[in-house]
Amino acid sequence: MKAVHHIVLLLLVILHSVHGKFLILGPDEPVLAIAGEDVRLECQLVPDLSVSNMEVQWLKSGLDSPVHVYRNGEDAQHRDYRGRTELLKHELTKGTIILLIKNTTVFDGGKYTCFVDDRTNSGETAVTLKVIVGNTINKLKS
Repeated sequence: MKAVHHIVLLLLVILHSVHGKFLILGPDEPVLAIAGEDVRLECQLVPDLSVSNMEVQWLKSGLDSPVHVYRNGEDAQHRDYRGRTELLKHELTKGTIILLIKNTTVFDGGKYTCFVDDRTNSGETAVTLKVIVGNTINKLKS
């Protein structure tokens, strides 16, 4: 079944490439984080285009404004994430968009959307973050 998934994905990439568009892919499974630790949320442009000159937004369900915005080389953060998020700029030239969330809290858990706009085309994908409290992990290990 995975082979069929890869073939369909390849056909979509070819179609989008021919028309000058891009796809944004994210992880199939939720991203897990331990409260208090840092976590990376990642999405990838296909084909691998540099997003350095594009607008990138990381949105979270339930928030009134984006968690993190990158536009014209400048970053802006939501007030609840100020000083805790970072877009890894060295990855942007590879089409990889990584949002680092530092010192995660239970509040950080939820559905995020990676949105990219190049003024001609745009795309998005969803990434789910599950934050686990440290003593929950100890109970699971017992």
